Amino acid sequence: FEQRNPHRFYPAFVQRGESGEVFFTKTRVRSRVEFGGLEHEAKVLRRLPEGVNAPKVIDYTPARDRELEMLVLSSVRFSEGMALPAEQWQPANAQSAARQIRVLETMRMEDVPELSAEVDVSLEYLLEHVGSFLPADLDQTTKEVLRQYSPQETSLVLVHRDLQPRNIVVLKTGECVPVDWEQGGAGYRGQDAGLLLWQLWGNESSRQAFIDTYIEADNLADRAQRLARLRFGVLLEFLRQVSWHAKRPDQVQAEIARLGPRLTEILATLAEQT
Repeated sequence: FEQRNPHRFYPAFVQRGESGEVFFTKTRVRSRVEFGGLEHEAKVLRRLPEGVNAPKVIDYTPARDRELEMLVLSSVRFSEGMALPAEQWQPANAQSAARQIRVLETMRMEDVPELSAEVDVSLEYLLEHVGSFLPADLDQTTKEVLRQYSPQETSLVLVHRDLQPRNIVVLKTGECVPVDWEQGGAGYRGQDAGLLLWQLWGNESSRQAFIDTYIEADNLADRAQRLARLRFGVLLEFLRQVSWHAKRPDQVQAEIARLGPRLTEILATLAEQT
């Protein structure tokens, strides 16, 4: 079991005999190499604010020595919903996701002392390793987006870090349930929103519903601030994707050429939302 992949989670559905309740379990064998894993996911899930429709932690069993580690979560039946590709999302799904991201962005890391306040990949790292490769137009765009992103936004919040359709269960009611929180942790306001907008971009009606819900505000100043967060998140996701090839300058340049036009398109569309 361990020799196949000691870092892999093995998912399963289990049914409680007496009540018939169905739960979702994740199991793995502790290896000598430690990483976030199930214990971390349990901590994140237990601290999510009201308004985020994440699975509930039923039980967590830590591993002793090299034994099995198990996380038991509430589950969604297949008859109730499932993860859908971005092109199958409806506007109601995008609105639900945007509302939950807004709630999550209120969770400051200083209010979650049991979780690390370090980001997985910092903005400074991304600018250092990607910035020098950007052509003049994208370099200017980057500086403009960062200028509009308020200095107050630099306080870190709890984010999912991998919020894309494959990690979101879409219910038949239209609501969304973000799952797989093992990467959750400190991040930037706009980070989750920017990633999901990239994923939804080919679905015009859903992407617009997502944008409208995310930037909705009672006044123009708050709307502009939310729009700046979203633009920042889109830029951040672009830099993160390009940075995966940081050790190969030729691949960095190829990724910039591939993703740059889409970045420009998204930011131009967001600029029209004001």
